[in-house]
Amino acid sequence: MKKLIIGLIVLVVVGSFVLFSTSQKDGKHVTIGAPLSLTGTASIDGQNIKDGIEFAKKDLAKQGIILEVIYEDDATEPAKTISAIKKLKDFDKVDAIIGPTWSFLASASADTIQKNKIVSYNPANTSEHVEAQSEYFLFGAPKNSLKEEPT
Repeated sequence: MKKLIIGLIVLVVVGSFVLFSTSQKDGKHVTIGAPLSLTGTASIDGQNIKDGIEFAKKDLAKQGIILEVIYEDDATEPAKTISAIKKLKDFDKVDAIIGPTWSFLASASADTIQKNKIVSYNPANTSEHVEAQSEYFLFGAPKNSLKEEPT
């Protein structure tokens, strides 16, 4: 169920990238980067996000939209997250990124994201746990302070 929810959220975000991307020549192809923790402490969450992206990728293909995803493993290390984002932006020329996996990785990479003006969708992070801010961050998790217990 968790993978389905993440997949649906990713699908909406990726669809938005496709609709609003000005760098696409045919409007049917979009390239995004995914600096995720595929190894290290956050690897379970990183793999769940990757599974959600792959789910969205298959669904978009049914609609004729080709989603190319370039994955970079940050091993749950801030320095590797920053390096991965720089590579995705400068070398791979991605349109946007999905990630980083956890909030301390997002905080560490905020300056790089802001400086490079790259949209970053953080599906597992909430703004109340990311210490550094960027106008290019989009958060997928609700704030803990807004969560309510079932009655």
